[in-house]
Amino acid sequence: MLLHMEDSYSGLMPGTWGTVTSEAVIMGVKQYGVNWDNGTKEKPGEIISKLQLLSDIDMWTTEGFKKKLKENKIISKKNFIKETDDLEREWKRNMSIIKNIDVIRFFDFQFFRKYLDTLKESGIVNMFGASPYLYMGRDRIKHEFTYEEIPNEEAFNQLLDMADESQAKMIDGIIKLLDDMGKESDLTNINSKLRRYSDKILNSWINLH
Repeated sequence: MLLHMEDSYSGLMPGTWGTVTSEAVIMGVKQYGVNWDNGTKEKPGEIISKLQLLSDIDMWTTEGFKKKLKENKIISKKNFIKETDDLEREWKRNMSIIKNIDVIRFFDFQFFRKYLDTLKESGIVNMFGASPYLYMGRDRIKHEFTYEEIPNEEAFNQLLDMADESQAKMIDGIIKLLDDMGKESDLTNINSKLRRYSDKILNSWINLH
């Protein structure tokens, strides 16, 4: 099931189901051929697209934990427990992504992944409290750490270079969300969603890690 496709002109919406038809590695990137259809997992419909999935930028989930668990061969109790734990973690991760599907729909999540990775590298904050940095902007972040020791100066400078863009992309995503909800994009509505959706973006990033 598609969660996010980087190709904005694909016309494929998050939640579209498809069947994998091929797998190849091209220039170091794993690519999957997929027959996308207009049906459901249980009742596939007509093929509407054959766009490929790219493992480095696109996001998807599979049929999930229950089916894979049934297909597992129990070789030993130890291996069974390990495989079950791995599948359960994957299942929980996928369910979290699906729960936060509006993050994928309305926000540039690929950018925020890179931004939060850079924030983590900088070492300036415990990542569980990192959501405000998505909308603080360059000047505010720089001012906050004027007299602080920076663990990784290079990553911190990269973060500052991205901070205003992060702030703009947060606001842009919330405006798209409000428009989809039929609400006015006024300052009150934007501010009311800003903290909630920065938390959801951070939560999605944490689950991917």
